[in-house]
Amino acid sequence: MIRGRLIQRDIRLRPVTAGLAMAGLALALGACNPKLETMAETNNAETPAPVVAATAPATGEVPADLLEKIIDDLVAQESLARDAIEVERAESVIWSDGALGCPKSGEMYTHAQVPGYWVVLKSDEKRYDYRASEKGHFRRCSASFKVQLPVG
Repeated sequence: MIRGRLIQRDIRLRPVTAGLAMAGLALALGACNPKLETMAETNNAETPAPVVAATAPATGEVPADLLEKIIDDLVAQESLARDAIEVERAESVIWSDGALGCPKSGEMYTHAQVPGYWVVLKSDEKRYDYRASEKGHFRRCSASFKVQLPVG
């Protein structure tokens, strides 16, 4: 009789114990990302494009076929003449996550560092900021993004 009561009590406590374990895990995982609250607050604010240093432009590290695709994208989006586009920056970088330095509100990205490229094109004193992964995925950053600089 006592053994039967212990088994029944044990069965009733298992869902509670499992629930507490899941809640503890959720809290622990939430604590692993201290930027979560900050990112949510800052994603709503408009951030200007990064200021490119006045040093000599960094060029030549982006694969030629990827650079051509990025230039083609700018020509298509802005109706610019191809010869009016100047490559101001084209360098290899490591992005802090899958957002490539330009997170969009409501989208999810890998939190692992992503090797890639930073390309800044210029036409008539206007700069166009592109971010790319090594795999060839690229996106154009605009002032509506929370722009982040690469980690390396």
